[in-house]
Amino acid sequence: MPLWPGFSSVLGALDLAKHIDNLPELRELLGMMDAAVRKLDEFIKSTHEYYNLKRGKLVFEEIDFNNVLQDTAALFRIAGKMDNISFTSHVEQIVPFISDEVSLKIVLNNLFSNSFKFQRRGATDKMVDVDIKVNADVAKIVVKDNGIGIHENHISNIFTMFYRATSEESGSGFGLYNVKDALTKLNGTIEVSSVVNEGTTFTVTIPCKTNGSN
Repeated sequence: MPLWPGFSSVLGALDLAKHIDNLPELRELLGMMDAAVRKLDEFIKSTHEYYNLKRGKLVFEEIDFNNVLQDTAALFRIAGKMDNISFTSHVEQIVPFISDEVSLKIVLNNLFSNSFKFQRRGATDKMVDVDIKVNADVAKIVVKDNGIGIHENHISNIFTMFYRATSEESGSGFGLYNVKDALTKLNGTIEVSSVVNEGTTFTVTIPCKTNGSN
């Protein structure tokens, strides 16, 4: 069976690296391999999420948003530190909330990924902030960054599968589609406000699942 092109590229680079003695040249090649592996990892995770959403059955249970946030944020804190991105979060929850934890993590993971990825190159004040407020009826999640922003002409299309609003960074085109799909299953909504070169804010509203709700 032939290898997927991305894997072939990485294997070819590894084979080439075996014969390179020049350290700067080797570092450049390692950087290229690192970028390729990250792209592959993103594509695989996004595809996995997509098929889980399509085939999976929702499991409604009591949600502790502090735990959900910490589990998801742990994946990004190292990246934030390496790229000098300030990552702040706040959760306000004093009442029980019922929802599907896997779907919530898919939403947060992809919104975080988007905010961390599309930062302004060379900026010294990079930031990502998440604020979660929960009451008996709904949970409101706001993810804000001060990155490159999204042009208003693209905003209506960003939740379409494979759509990419910018060529500055690579992406699978699955992430925000998976967010929208997960929210549809939870009867949730998402709003986007963005200014080019100033940043983007995603506002998610998810109703609490009750015994009488669909």
